[in-house]
Amino acid sequence: GNLDKKRTNDLLEDINYASLKMKRLITNLLDSTRLSDKNFDLKLEWCDFEDITGVALEEFSQKQNEKLLNIKIDDMTLYWGDNMLLTQLIINLLDNAFKYSKINTSIILDISNLSNFIKIVVFNQSEHIDSLKLKNIFDKFYRLEDTNDISGSGIGLSICKSVVKLHNGNIKAVPRNNGISIEINLPVMKRAKIL
Repeated sequence: GNLDKKRTNDLLEDINYASLKMKRLITNLLDSTRLSDKNFDLKLEWCDFEDITGVALEEFSQKQNEKLLNIKIDDMTLYWGDNMLLTQLIINLLDNAFKYSKINTSIILDISNLSNFIKIVVFNQSEHIDSLKLKNIFDKFYRLEDTNDISGSGIGLSICKSVVKLHNGNIKAVPRNNGISIEINLPVMKRAKIL
């Protein structure tokens, strides 16, 4: 009957979710190794943050996508950066926000164009977090709480930090009205000539 159909769909959704999570973990482990290589070369090209965000969202299950995700992207020209790494950056920022957000609260992703730099802010509501703990949030394998959940490998945000650094930007975590805001500035290194 219909119930079975719904249960099958839920099960498939759960399997899909688990495999996406696993895939993210593996990608992060590989990226982490690659990024710690001193001779790592950025593959610079013109990037479009709307596309990047679209691709990043495909990494999450429907359940998460529908979970009050609030996205605002300024109209902007192309950004000179490493497309794959910037996609990983957005994926890991969202992954982290989903992981630590209070149930049924919205997550905000805001990408603004401030002419000399691109500002990326990801905000999620969370339980109170000690600002001392936030200082370590970008360290490899650091986790906000002692969890046995593999999804909290703590590697995602350290990769965000590497990616931002490689683009000469800065990243910080700020406690903000009942939540955490992760704020990134990426300097514009080169401007696209508008034809």
